[in-house]
Amino acid sequence: MSRSAWILIGLTVALAIVAILRLNVGQPRGTLDADAWDAITALRTQRALLAGTVGAALGGAGVLLQYLLRNPLVSPDVMGPASGASLGVMISIAIWPAGIGFGSLAWQAGPALIGAMGAMLLITLLARRRAGLDPGVVIITGVVVSIMCGAGVVFVQHLINATSLSGRSLALLVGAISDETPREHVMIVACVVGIVVCIGCWLGRTLDAMSLSEDEAISVGVPLARTRAIVFLGAGVLTSGAVVLAGPVGFVGLIAPHIVRLMLGTGGSPRRDDFITRSIGRAGTLLIGSCLCGATLLILGDTGVRAIDLGAGRMPIGVITALLGGPLLIALLGRSGGSARASRV
Repeated sequence: MSRSAWILIGLTVALAIVAILRLNVGQPRGTLDADAWDAITALRTQRALLAGTVGAALGGAGVLLQYLLRNPLVSPDVMGPASGASLGVMISIAIWPAGIGFGSLAWQAGPALIGAMGAMLLITLLARRRAGLDPGVVIITGVVVSIMCGAGVVFVQHLINATSLSGRSLALLVGAISDETPREHVMIVACVVGIVVCIGCWLGRTLDAMSLSEDEAISVGVPLARTRAIVFLGAGVLTSGAVVLAGPVGFVGLIAPHIVRLMLGTGGSPRRDDFITRSIGRAGTLLIGSCLCGATLLILGDTGVRAIDLGAGRMPIGVITALLGGPLLIALLGRSGGSARASRV
């Protein structure tokens, strides 16, 4: 069996183990009656499914953004689409509080997608130079746009209610897994994630070629404009879906692709026995692996949130991912010397 297959199988097993762990962390069964235990099990299953869906969406979005911009240091939160999606949702709540209110998550998908794609488009336009996108400018511009969108969320929230932050507003600021998220919404986003991942795998070998210089990609017949439009839309859809469910959970879209990339090793021609990489390319393998890894990381983070009691309520999971992901981003920036090349994608 090929190395890629073993890696994907290992990530799947890790996801299953973490999911089982999540279902068994908390109050033990011996202290509850049957009905109470069934209710708690259903709630834990719901949270595990929600965290896994959001993690998979962010992991996949991170891979697509990195191939789109040919920069391995970008992610939905660093680049700004996550904060842009949050701002779009918050503006929709301010304009239509009755129709697209806090309880109607399905109606927030459109504003979230518009916000995410608007942020990505703005960053792309600001970072473009004659020779293409400057990697350093992309990172700096993305951070600035992300901060501005986050400030916009707070500003609009205070226009709605200046006295307190609701749970939904807090989720739109730092990201949080909520027990009140409808299961049907989670299932819809999970299906959308599956569709986008299938399209990404279909374009896997094209994405591998697109990670080269523009001239090299065109020379091997890559339709750059069409492929970029598809990847741009796919990244926006995944990011907006994650934000609608849990808010802008930070750094999962950065950590997951790098973990899988380390497992896959350096790029190059796949071995003859590596059927997966030869079929869907290194990009497709990285996309599937990052979705599995992202889901595992977020379920594991939610398990930690449940297991660690700080006495002040359950901590938003976005705080934990930011505390862990921030130092990683600094380390990656230092390792790359402030720039990133397409060959590292």
